[in-house]
Amino acid sequence: MKQEKPAAGTPEFFAAQLIAGELMIRALFHLHPHKDQVEIYLDRMLGQTLTQPHYILNPGQAALLKDTLRRIRTPGPAETPEDH
Repeated sequence: MKQEKPAAGTPEFFAAQLIAGELMIRALFHLHPHKDQVEIYLDRMLGQTLTQPHYILNPGQAALLKDTLRRIRTPGPAETPEDH
């Protein structure tokens, strides 16, 4: 069955972009040789972002951002021999 690429501007397209970005950041975080430096950068980025008016006025959005970064820091499921 052929899958079509979501059209630009659709919710599916934006979801794919967000997932790809999260996966790239997760890979950087977990594979970087100086993980402590990446941790410092993520903490600074989060702190600076949370001071923006949008996040101050929308605590639910701030909580969502914090949860996203928590997920990035959490290791993914371990591979098993059957995965190959």
